[in-house]
Amino acid sequence: MTPFGDRRSHLRLEVVGSLWSGLDISEEARIVNIGRGGALVESRIPAVVDSTRTIKLRIDGDEIQIEVRILHLRRVTWGASCPIYQMGLEFLEAPGAFLSAFD
Repeated sequence: MTPFGDRRSHLRLEVVGSLWSGLDISEEARIVNIGRGGALVESRIPAVVDSTRTIKLRIDGDEIQIEVRILHLRRVTWGASCPIYQMGLEFLEAPGAFLSAFD
């Protein structure tokens, strides 16, 4: 019989004050619309407004990474077991090859 209590094998330290971290989540999102300055996407996982992320777009088989800022977020489904969120993204650093598609 295993005794109850702390059974961790490694030392844990108590955090006093604020300690923030980041978590990378790989989740596919549906692009609702896209333009030179940003995009509107739908995802099951919300992002924090005013945070920055790196997204990956696949265009003609090529993967492009773009730095974005989350401008706004809203939940578009209610009562569903898996909610859907729409997020407005601002492109911060987009490759020239990507931008040239809008010329």
